[in-house]
Amino acid sequence: MRIRNYEDKDYDQFRDLLINIGAYYDHLDTRKNFREKSKEDSDSIIVAEDNGKLVGCCTYSGDPWMMHIFHFGTHSEFRRMGIGTKVLDEMERRIQEKGIRSVGLYVKPENKEAIAFYKKRNWGEFDTYICMEKNF
Repeated sequence: MRIRNYEDKDYDQFRDLLINIGAYYDHLDTRKNFREKSKEDSDSIIVAEDNGKLVGCCTYSGDPWMMHIFHFGTHSEFRRMGIGTKVLDEMERRIQEKGIRSVGLYVKPENKEAIAFYKKRNWGEFDTYICMEKNF
């Protein structure tokens, strides 16, 4: 298993992985958007690849004021193998190298397994908000 930057040729597998982890949004997660995001900041999308298959991923978005992690997860068939830990370690390292001092992420309250994972890694609850969206 290796962790690397996302490439445009990964899009179909990447989309399938996002669907598998429940993080795919068809109006946002277009090939064009990922292509532009990775051109703007190649470190902002990473994937874990095992024998040619994408098994984990993580993206970040933001600016020096506040960075957010999105689309983090491990394919359901590859969980509890340390892949998520390695992917999140790598993303945290990249964010810290940019001089960012704070990073946030969203997790659904019913996702107890993910909450336990984050708490084990010293993530704490910041505050409770309702996430709102407006599509254009």
